[in-house]
Amino acid sequence: MKMKTARIMILCVPLLVAACKGKKTDLSTDGKETAAAVIESRRAPGAPKDANELKSDFMGTFSGTLPCADCSGILTTLTLNADGTYMLESTYQGKGDGQPFVEQGKWTPSEDLAFIELNYDVRDKSVFYALIDKNTLEKLDQNAKPISSEANRRLIRKP
Repeated sequence: MKMKTARIMILCVPLLVAACKGKKTDLSTDGKETAAAVIESRRAPGAPKDANELKSDFMGTFSGTLPCADCSGILTTLTLNADGTYMLESTYQGKGDGQPFVEQGKWTPSEDLAFIELNYDVRDKSVFYALIDKNTLEKLDQNAKPISSEANRRLIRKP
């Protein structure tokens, strides 16, 4: 019985070595490098590099028609101000009286400058927009994650 066990172990050792070969584990980073890579992967290539670039290049008015569950679309205009305030106008197409719903509040950037959060006291959930580039914002889900859909979720800078 001992001989069979020894033979099996001798045959398995090369398989274990081959399975582990090529995997590099750097324990010195304590997972920090992985977290940084995850954060960097969320950022669009055109996202701001720092707060100064955010305020100089990403302020202005952006507009587009976002999807609507029970209408033909929501005409959306978002104005971001350098003082950290915003105005969001939403007009439901083909529903209601055609008057825009207007909200104003404060916006805050994410720590990694990948997106902004619109804070509005009346709403119970935040609204998030990814900073794609200085001319493009993209609406995110309620957890600040990209939305998997073919529908347009982008707002483009108005001239």
